[in-house]
Amino acid sequence: MTPGKRTKRLWLALVLVVLAAVGYYGIGLARFLSGISDGAEPGSWPSGDVRVLVLGVDNRGQDPHPRSDTMLLLDIPQDGRGVTVASILRDTWVPIPGVGREKINAAYAVGGPDLARKTVEAWLGTEIPYYAVTDFEGFIHIVDALGGVDIDVEKPMDYVDDGRYDIHLKPGLQHLDGAQALGYVRFRHDALGDYARTERQRKFVQAVIQQMVRPQNLARLPGVLASVQPYVHTNLSSGDLLRLGWRLWQDRGDGMAQLQLPPPDAFREAWSADGQSILIPDTSAVRMYAQQHLDRGPSPVEPGGSAGPGSPSVGNGNSADTGVVSGEWVNLRSGPGTEYPAVGRVAHGTSFEVLDRQPGWLHIRLADGREGYVSASYVEVTGAGS
Repeated sequence: MTPGKRTKRLWLALVLVVLAAVGYYGIGLARFLSGISDGAEPGSWPSGDVRVLVLGVDNRGQDPHPRSDTMLLLDIPQDGRGVTVASILRDTWVPIPGVGREKINAAYAVGGPDLARKTVEAWLGTEIPYYAVTDFEGFIHIVDALGGVDIDVEKPMDYVDDGRYDIHLKPGLQHLDGAQALGYVRFRHDALGDYARTERQRKFVQAVIQQMVRPQNLARLPGVLASVQPYVHTNLSSGDLLRLGWRLWQDRGDGMAQLQLPPPDAFREAWSADGQSILIPDTSAVRMYAQQHLDRGPSPVEPGGSAGPGSPSVGNGNSADTGVVSGEWVNLRSGPGTEYPAVGRVAHGTSFEVLDRQPGWLHIRLADGREGYVSASYVEVTGAGS
């Protein structure tokens, strides 16, 4: 055999191997996409941000519509900015369309994922066209199919549930399997409760995205997809899922921003008429916050960070500046940050004098002589005083 013929045969063999690999992965991907989509028709892919409400449900009782245990809002920009993941506190007391005021996680129990999506959409005042749902078993299979995930566990976590979903984790950086990872994102039995839990969930999402884009996981792709398919469903079409997956692949989790909804200074704890522990949000402040961080320009910041494009003006910080509370109310704190205790609450429309400013915070004096710090996200500087 001449060298020329040998080279041609080698190239032909290489092409056949590539085609076989493409077919193998393509068939697996096509089956997965068609299997998890709720029959959605391909739509006009948005030119701006794409928002997906991700719901994790506790379906141990085989209830077709249990309350959602986890609610995450993924904001995926199409212009190269980083992905934002916002965790929604499940005890937030909001109007559910057609139902009335209830905890936000009850929307799924009443009307499934579409009502949950519409509830969050109405509360935030922003469009959320898509949802994706999985349950505890689906979560475990997803993580196991990826080969586990590396997480730095912050503290000892122990909680006895039903045997299957008990939580026993030691602190430190470790490789968690699916069951352990589920315990990590579910644990809420400490002083910070759901606040710390939602922070862990955001941290976990970033770790999973970084795990998914590792080269060694490409070889696992068909097996991962086959394992996950029975446990995930969404209203994204197959084509939309491909585009979304490609965008997440480009982001790789490196530029991910993390938010809590409602943000720390925009709700108060209370009890409902039927005895439920609830969080009553300052809806106008929450919407303002969502507009800044979801309908945003480059370099968004949370309250307490440096002001960026879209942040409220805080004036020049001299004593001639005056302002007014733009939300329903805002906490007056002893220092410039949510780690400082609240020393009072200031109602909507209350005027104040600006004494000084810190990044994201104003030091103010009220007409009654009280002084303290308020988040710049929930007030408006109106101009110079007399």
